[in-house]
Amino acid sequence: MANSSTSNGQMMNEMNQYLQLQSNRVNAIPASIEEENEFNRLGVEIFKEICSLIRTVSSGVKVDGNGSEIGYSKEEAVIVGSFIRYGKLCIGFYEQYSKARLETSMIMFRCLAETYVNLKYFLKYADAHTMRHYIKHSLQTEFQVLDILRQNTMDKEILEPIEQRIISSMSKAFDDADFDANQMNNSSKWSSKIKDRLSDILGPDAYALIYGLGSHSIHGNWQDLCWHHLEKRGTVFFPTPDWSTPRLQILSVGTIFSCDILTDYAVKLLPKNDDVNELLKVVEDIFQRASTLDKMHEEFIQNQRNNSTPG
Repeated sequence: MANSSTSNGQMMNEMNQYLQLQSNRVNAIPASIEEENEFNRLGVEIFKEICSLIRTVSSGVKVDGNGSEIGYSKEEAVIVGSFIRYGKLCIGFYEQYSKARLETSMIMFRCLAETYVNLKYFLKYADAHTMRHYIKHSLQTEFQVLDILRQNTMDKEILEPIEQRIISSMSKAFDDADFDANQMNNSSKWSSKIKDRLSDILGPDAYALIYGLGSHSIHGNWQDLCWHHLEKRGTVFFPTPDWSTPRLQILSVGTIFSCDILTDYAVKLLPKNDDVNELLKVVEDIFQRASTLDKMHEEFIQNQRNNSTPG
């Protein structure tokens, strides 16, 4: 899939047209920041920059040597579709974070992080075998629904309209993927290797730190209830209906992930030209400003703790 993109020059020309979010660009990080809200404001504006770039680049259409749109193969579409998904999740994450809702920000971030890992993995192992296992795992639910309906309707001469629609929809999913439903009896290795993918992309501790902790928010388990929805007083619990307020750390990780995946995508899939080189410089600048802000915020938190500790 190397060098599939919009025609030369088109990507940069379209950048200002496709921006989903208008950012008040943070050209430089102030030497001193004294308020948590100011860290959040600056962090949001920086995230909006990378979010807008991702939405623009991911919308690029593959063209041939004559500039005609030619579309993507199924294997290429896995990567392109995942990148489109990543950009949409960026916007969802931004919206929840900007509303100061940590609970739903965490849900969006967990989805964002998993898509990031998948994309990194696809870009590293862009082979038909990997893509086939991914698609096969994605069709597991459709196969189960189709199998249940077939079992329940095998003695019927005429199917109910809703049964016909569901069977038609499930069958179309297999046709679009060019997959035989009868092959679904063989196991898929995609789901069972999530720890391996995370370890490969982010290191051996990533499963617990990103996937595991993020799963609290996705599944609403006991720890999520204790963190965000209940308050323990003595031996009993009381409801906590108010939203928890997010802090910069989670936004910084989202920005760093986004800079990294856009860089990886551009280097491996976009043509080598001045437009792409300029894009990479912009992404690196965003990364440096986000990293500087995150470092200052960590110092800010530590100073707060030191000042609140009785001396």
